[in-house]
Amino acid sequence: MGITVDQLFGAIPLKRMGTAQEMVEMVAFLASERASYITGHDHFVTGGFGDLA
Repeated sequence: MGITVDQLFGAIPLKRMGTAQEMVEMVAFLASERASYITGHDHFVTGGFGDLA
C-alpha cells in the first residue's frame, strides 16, 4: 500500500512539488564557472523531502 498525495505533500517542508525549471537551475549552476570549487558532493533538489527520508 502506498501513500496518498496529501500524505506526500504533508511530508515535504516546502509544501509543493518542485518544477523542472528548479532542477535546471541546479544543473546550470553546477555546469557554470561559479561552481568551479565544488567537487564530489551530492546536491538534493527536493524541497526538504530528502532530509526527512
